[in-house]
Amino acid sequence: MSEAITPRWIRYEEGLITALGCAGLEGHPAATGYRLLIHPTFHAAGCLEFLFLEKGSHFRLAALPSAINPIFEHIWNEDTKRAESAIMEAMFSCLETTVMLDDAAAADYRARLSALPTPSVQAADLAARDGIQIRLDYRGDRPETTLRAQLASVSASTDLAPWISLFLDTAQALCRDQRLLAYLAKVRSYFFRSA
Repeated sequence: MSEAITPRWIRYEEGLITALGCAGLEGHPAATGYRLLIHPTFHAAGCLEFLFLEKGSHFRLAALPSAINPIFEHIWNEDTKRAESAIMEAMFSCLETTVMLDDAAAADYRARLSALPTPSVQAADLAARDGIQIRLDYRGDRPETTLRAQLASVSASTDLAPWISLFLDTAQALCRDQRLLAYLAKVRSYFFRSA
């Protein structure tokens, strides 16, 4: 899918990352970090991020409360002022939690992420329009990479499945906010729905 990415689409993704407060990779260029941006076609966008720092390693989960997303419309129409305003409004309505990781937990998650196979998009992952877009960014333990895909669901036989499972499992284990847990349950059913 990477060849089909346009500058406007990248601006849209960056707008979502800003609105969701998940810009840790850019804010800490020397850190090791992993980020999964999720934006389903007909559901609310969310982002999950691991950031490993010498002090203050953390896991962050954020989701927009509404599937209606004016950020996309304004960026696509190249209306910069309205796009900036929509991003600011989304920031104020964003559901979010950040969980600090002690040294042992940070080392465990970092090792588990490092052990995962290098992700790639396979034909079995690709979807029709009614799918879920993902962007997986990582930097530090591996060469800096951004992987994008549009998925109908994630087959357990593809190497994207353990990445998405680890992000979602971590979020469900660490999150205490019932609204975010409900969001995660919906996202998990969307990714791993049975054929």
